[in-house]
Amino acid sequence: MDGSERGIRGFRDGSGLRRIGKSEEGYALPSILMLVTILSLVAFSVLSLEYLERKSAMLDVARIKAEYAAQSGVQCMAAELDSSARCDSAREFMFYDGCRASVRVIPWGALYLVTSTGYSAKVQSIRRATLAAGPGEAFSLALALGNTSHQLVFTGNSSITGDVAVGPGGVSTGQLHGYSTPTVVPIQGHVTNLAAQSFPKIDLDRIHFIGNYYRNLLRNSSHTSALETSGIVSLRAISDSLGSLVIPPGTALSDSIARPDEPLYIYCSGNVAIGSNSRLIGMVSVVCSDSILIASGAVVSGCVFVSMKGIRTESTSLASTQLISPRIVLGPGCRASYPCIAYSIQLDPAQATSQTLLIAQGATFEGFAGLVSPRGDDALEIASGSRVKGAVFSSSRLTMDGDLVGSALAADLFFYEAPTSYFGWMRSGSINRVSLPKGLLIAPTFEGKHQLSVLEWL
Repeated sequence: MDGSERGIRGFRDGSGLRRIGKSEEGYALPSILMLVTILSLVAFSVLSLEYLERKSAMLDVARIKAEYAAQSGVQCMAAELDSSARCDSAREFMFYDGCRASVRVIPWGALYLVTSTGYSAKVQSIRRATLAAGPGEAFSLALALGNTSHQLVFTGNSSITGDVAVGPGGVSTGQLHGYSTPTVVPIQGHVTNLAAQSFPKIDLDRIHFIGNYYRNLLRNSSHTSALETSGIVSLRAISDSLGSLVIPPGTALSDSIARPDEPLYIYCSGNVAIGSNSRLIGMVSVVCSDSILIASGAVVSGCVFVSMKGIRTESTSLASTQLISPRIVLGPGCRASYPCIAYSIQLDPAQATSQTLLIAQGATFEGFAGLVSPRGDDALEIASGSRVKGAVFSSSRLTMDGDLVGSALAADLFFYEAPTSYFGWMRSGSINRVSLPKGLLIAPTFEGKHQLSVLEWL
């Protein structure tokens, strides 16, 4: 190989080596930049994910704290009502963890309706609940008679399981035409003497407050939106944003409505009928100056019915429903599930009339049934063939012919067999206090501390 060939080869080799070197330098820098970019994106994604997870966790914590603050607000208001019995008021409660609750309470039938808004950071939670009272020591008895001058007399197939408190006359059996005479006193429990002053006393100021409150609502309903139509009103046509409504006298409500969040008040200056195809669910109040009929087939849950004259239910389904009126009749086939309240009270002293609360044959009632009357001859009647579970109170007379699982407190027992009125007698029916489940709550209308508790979370 001569020199020229070696030069050419050297030139080629050198040229080739130089080309290879330049190519490696060109690819390395973009590769490194790409790798750095990818690693940066991965790191950013990881940091962003951790940030979002932390933010989500903090938001969940805030939601839970706001929820607990709202629930605590309800409990704080219950404790405050226990001591002050204020109603229709608003309060702010601060908690140790920096959360707070804004709470408002309004009358809801014979109960209290509490709306509590809990705040934690920028998160808020709303809880609503109804408050009722513990039944008190007197309701631990199966039967207590306030009129201590009368003896408790059993005849027929009447019986009591639980403790009984009566006057000095004690307990005996008696003969009555058409009824068998018990061979022994049919009481499975202790019989004690009841001092007249130890019989539970009604908080009359609270009763008057309830009457005044609903009379004022009716009086001020003239400023409320009114329906000009008469006859049948479809509940479906009522807007969710509407808080109150006036309907003409003689109106029948039909179809369905649900109010889980905000109350709806329906006012009427005459009679109202709840149609057989109606379904009223949630916070709905019907307030009228005359009478209310809840027809067979209607379904009602969580509602309040207030009538200045009378309420009658046919074969209806009631749950968590309050009936407040001087005259109340739960007709045959009515099914009222706990926690229902049927309360016979005078709502308008200017129109004082006779009172009655009848749980008819074939009706079932669970909850609190009460009659508070200034007259001595008004009666709460649990008819033969009816079933009641809960607490029964009458400041006047009680006819105890049905079956009661719970407690009965009355000024006196009474029934009429022509031509004689019998006081202090039980001719049929039974009272079983032992089988009543724990946790019963009643309307907070008795004197003394109410020991308010949540009846239902709404």
